[in-house]
Amino acid sequence: MSVDDLAPAIRRILTDPATDWNTVSVKQVRTRLASGDEPVTTTDFLLANKQAVDDLVRKIYDEIDAERKATANQVSDATKALSDLTLLDK
Repeated sequence: MSVDDLAPAIRRILTDPATDWNTVSVKQVRTRLASGDEPVTTTDFLLANKQAVDDLVRKIYDEIDAERKATANQVSDATKALSDLTLLDK
C-alpha cells in the first residue's frame, strides 16, 4: 500500500455528511482511516508516513473546498439570474 492509495478513503471521509467541514482536522481523518467503520490502513502505516498522509489530506481538503466554493458560486449566479428574470417580468 502507498500513501496515494488512501486518496479515495480520505475523499470519502471529507465528503461524508457526518464530517463537520468547519472543524475537521487532519488528525481526525487519520484516526478514521485506521479505526473508522471500515479501516483502510493501520496506525503503524500512518505513523511511518505521517507527513505524506497529512500532505495528502490537506491537498484533498483544498480540492474539495475549491469544488464547494465553485458550486456555491454557481448557485449564487443562478439565483441572481433567476432574480433578474423575475424583475424583468414585472
